[in-house]
Amino acid sequence: MFFCKHCGREAEEADIFCRKCGTKLAKTKATPDEYTVILDE
Repeated sequence: MFFCKHCGREAEEADIFCRKCGTKLAKTKATPDEYTVILDE
């Protein structure tokens, strides 16, 4: 599971750009700490 580092939207593994904000996605998996931040927003 991947997330956009700009807006936090969940992204598909095949996506190159975020479908919400258009930011280029870095192919890094979220850590458990990042999941908490994303879910709290």
